[in-house]
Amino acid sequence: MIIRARQLVTDLLFIVLVLNFSPLNDIVGGRLYIPLIICLLLAVVFERTQENIISFIKEILLYIILSVGTLFIGKKLFPGYSQIYTIETIVVIYCMLFLAICKYQYITSVDWLYIIGLVVIIASLFVSYVKEKPVMILYEQNISGILIFLFFMYCYKKRHLLGVIVGLVFGLFFSDSRSYSLLVLLFFLTIILKIKAQPLMRRVSKVNIFNAIVLLSILSVLLSIYWVNVVAKNGYSGYHLSFNDNSNYVRATSILYGAKIFNHNFPKIIFGGFGLRLKEYMGINTKIGFFTRFMGDRLVQAHSSVINMCLCMGVIQTTLYFLLLSKVLHKYDIYENLEYIYPFLLNAMFMHSLLNLRWAILWIIIIALPKRDIRLRKICFVRSQA
Repeated sequence: MIIRARQLVTDLLFIVLVLNFSPLNDIVGGRLYIPLIICLLLAVVFERTQENIISFIKEILLYIILSVGTLFIGKKLFPGYSQIYTIETIVVIYCMLFLAICKYQYITSVDWLYIIGLVVIIASLFVSYVKEKPVMILYEQNISGILIFLFFMYCYKKRHLLGVIVGLVFGLFFSDSRSYSLLVLLFFLTIILKIKAQPLMRRVSKVNIFNAIVLLSILSVLLSIYWVNVVAKNGYSGYHLSFNDNSNYVRATSILYGAKIFNHNFPKIIFGGFGLRLKEYMGINTKIGFFTRFMGDRLVQAHSSVINMCLCMGVIQTTLYFLLLSKVLHKYDIYENLEYIYPFLLNAMFMHSLLNLRWAILWIIIIALPKRDIRLRKICFVRSQA
């Protein structure tokens, strides 16, 4: 009975996770992550044992004390700041850490991610072919590219040959996403380096993930400064007409504007952020297509998952979050998962919201899956086992 209940919870977790990337999530105002969090909490309940609970408390006790204290101070410093975003984000990472400690087996009765992902991508391929233009699965082509890449990684790790092929074909030839092409390149480059330069990659795998996130975040800011002041100094081209186009310029300026907000709100932003009101503070309304102008072009949210979270949650809460995320990832074999960790992590330094909530859950689940036999398998829909 308990085993069947656990499998049902995992089935629900995967189904709700898929729905979080569907148009239904937009229809309900992006609130489908609430049942997703409930599914995670149910998974935690079914995995609770005295040993697991003790290990978990030892890992998070200090974090909880610091987090609660910071929430209290942040509320005082930001009177209008809703802390719901922060609480939800932290609850998710606590759940993922608990499941990682338990070595949770993501076993489903049906391979939901594979089936639904395959159907959606094949349908999108057909639509793209009929309309003779790239089709977006989500609201923006680079975001769509990230989702397709995660599907590709999932299929590659599960050794689903058809899923790997479909993901590659759609991502490289029908999505018009440069992010996807770069991610695939970095993915296979990492695999090659693990073969050709194993000692080097072994050393890379020993680097603490939190330290890597801090370093990559600093590099993203430095690159943005260089891009705006050197690469785009004499102007930039239209969208996708060159690498120095308006989209990359806007991405760089968004990171610099994020740093500007940080400076204007220091030191209180150490303890709290703007939560779900960040866009409002920045003068951005995507529903009506209104964007504040900054450095000659439209302003968007800071295209850095780390900087964006700092602005939403505050520095201390963000630091605690990434320390916990690092703990989660280090519960798994880092060396075996290098190609699944660093390409995605690097991309998250230039896109917002990829390291929390639905994106983080899907990414961590892929990392948690053990590698299958090296041979790629044909279609297999039933009994998805981690």
